[in-house]
Amino acid sequence: MQLIDNDLKSLQEARIVSETARDSFGMLKGYSQDELNLTLKKVIDDLTKVLPDLLKLEYANKSIGSCEDKLDLYNQFIELYKKNIDNEKIIGPLLFNDKDQIEKMGMPLGPIVTLLPIENTVLYSVYALLIAIKSGNTLVLVPYPKVSSISSKIYPQIQLICTNAGLPQGFLGYMNNVTFNGVKELTASSEIAAVINVGCAEYYDQINIPSKPVFYAETGSTPVFIQKTANIAKASSQIIKSRAFDNGLAPASEQFVVAESSISEHVRTQLINDGAYFMNKEEEAKLRQSLFRNGVGVSEECIGKTAKWIANRSGFSIPDDALVLVSEQPYIFEDDPFAVKLKCPIMAFYKEPDWRHACEKCIHLLKEKRNGHTLVIHSKDDKIIKEYAIQKPVGRMIVNDSAYLAGVGIGSNFPLSMFLGGQTTGRGCTAKNIVAEDLTYQRMIYYNDDETILSYDKNFEEDVLKKFLNKILEN
Repeated sequence: MQLIDNDLKSLQEARIVSETARDSFGMLKGYSQDELNLTLKKVIDDLTKVLPDLLKLEYANKSIGSCEDKLDLYNQFIELYKKNIDNEKIIGPLLFNDKDQIEKMGMPLGPIVTLLPIENTVLYSVYALLIAIKSGNTLVLVPYPKVSSISSKIYPQIQLICTNAGLPQGFLGYMNNVTFNGVKELTASSEIAAVINVGCAEYYDQINIPSKPVFYAETGSTPVFIQKTANIAKASSQIIKSRAFDNGLAPASEQFVVAESSISEHVRTQLINDGAYFMNKEEEAKLRQSLFRNGVGVSEECIGKTAKWIANRSGFSIPDDALVLVSEQPYIFEDDPFAVKLKCPIMAFYKEPDWRHACEKCIHLLKEKRNGHTLVIHSKDDKIIKEYAIQKPVGRMIVNDSAYLAGVGIGSNFPLSMFLGGQTTGRGCTAKNIVAEDLTYQRMIYYNDDETILSYDKNFEEDVLKKFLNKILEN
């Protein structure tokens, strides 16, 4: 009976938050891009002050990842994000003709639902908030059911920041009672204009959401190929740092290392020097038993934990300076647990005789479990790099750099975004980095020159509108 009660609560809450988001969106329509930009800057400033405490609240709830790494990623990200706020106009008049008539308008889609995974609740919520404000859309956040208890601790603080910055009441909504049927009700609501699904594959695969765009983003399981011309020391350092960052939770973090056989021992030695721990068969068997549920699928208890914590839980010891656990695999097989998405600092290592076989291995890894949306290659051979660019089914390819920063647009030419589109995994409507402009549409306007259009006094119109609004308020 308790399960039924929770379901009913979730259904009712879904209806309430969708209607509130609709009503708030009606008030938000009057905001210009300049007003939204000013509001966004104010929200960022206030959020930055409280973010360390919000991350601590999140960590206290599930102990996932590293607060220090998350804060470091946020600080790097937000400094770049703030620099571009005033340079990008996506709402309101975008193009005028030679008669100063509007030819293109940027329009917000409407209320946006963001479905959040078990990890990085705060960072993903903050980014969803930033692009919602920038695009003039209201927002409903849906935390992962097993971490929904933090909603009442974190989201009211963010709501207050939004209200103090001048956003209308109800701009940010969230669900406390999250069930599958509640999510289904919310995403199907006619009040909701679009859905951003951040790594919740079960929702995407089991809930049909017609008549609205669905953006799918996730951490991804990134293959990295080290070709024999690569700077091996640099490549190894970048891979380990990326995989260990936030205990394997960074978007696009490398999970599979594929090396040419002629350099594989050199690569292996360098990875060990940089913090990789290659497990023996006995240790790997213990890890499999401890880490995976029913042989495949990572136990939620291990998500975002350190390599040492996972090793201790599995019953073997590793050096204190070991950052990443590595399983050396001869090939990919159907029930290979290391081919699934691993949200923890664990990698698989493969050797291939040449770059062509490595190319086939990377494609297999990308397609096997529909998790890969990014590829990394370390090489100085332009011909091979071009071949990879042509053949790989990914939305992002990173050359001679680490994925955890470059993937989100820090230090790369990719759009700055915490949401990495997963269309190449078979989910979602885009493969690129998801930004505020994706939450808008453009209205094109055509003028027939045969007709004379009288100009009007803008000031007069504003005066009339003010008098009209004052009259309403008086009543």
